[in-house]
Amino acid sequence: MERFVVKAAIEKALNKDTIERLTQKLLAYQSRENTRLPVLPAALKDVNKPIENIVSAIEQGIIIPATKQRLDDWEEQRKALETNILQEQMNADTGDVNENATQYIVDWILSNKDSFGEKAFGTCLGMIQNKNAYIFPSMLTQALTKAGYSSRKTLKYLADKGLIGVSVLKDGSTKNSVTKWFNNRNCRFVEFHLGDLAEEKDPLLEEEEIAEQMKPQQMNLPGMGDGWQTIPDEEADKLPFN
Repeated sequence: MERFVVKAAIEKALNKDTIERLTQKLLAYQSRENTRLPVLPAALKDVNKPIENIVSAIEQGIIIPATKQRLDDWEEQRKALETNILQEQMNADTGDVNENATQYIVDWILSNKDSFGEKAFGTCLGMIQNKNAYIFPSMLTQALTKAGYSSRKTLKYLADKGLIGVSVLKDGSTKNSVTKWFNNRNCRFVEFHLGDLAEEKDPLLEEEEIAEQMKPQQMNLPGMGDGWQTIPDEEADKLPFN
């Protein structure tokens, strides 16, 4: 009975339609954005099961035509899945690094706002206009390198995500920087779309709001309209400054 069950399971697993259906299922798994890594191990488990059944059957001496070929097919599927899992893990790690680098740039800009603009304090890092930070490439590269990030990989990631401006050159190639007029000359900058990542109030407007809140509240006492009190003529002589 046991041999019959094993043989039936193998025949079902080695069925061409079954393999094709599982292949399509795996392709569907792999085509899902941002969900590949969680489902790939489950897909690998699905592939390992028929392989284990075939190996078990071979050990029991149950051999049917095309067993070796089917086993090779499943093994090929398993190797492809294992490669995909490793690649997805590497991509996930890279994504985390790039996201951390992006947040580092945001924090770096906001903590050094005094170093942007023509009246920059100390070394000028660039300028800020219309919620975009225009950073001198050498300054950004220096900051990223000092923080342990790859400038080239970070800029590529930012360009792919549309978080920096890109220039198209005459030969059709692209450059991860733009040209802007600054300090009476054309300069090349990394145009970082700060407004897409950091919502921050204008410091001047924020100061005005704070000052407004700190103003003493004017009280209208009886006989006072706009804050001035009318003194009768007969009382005017009693004023100390008269």
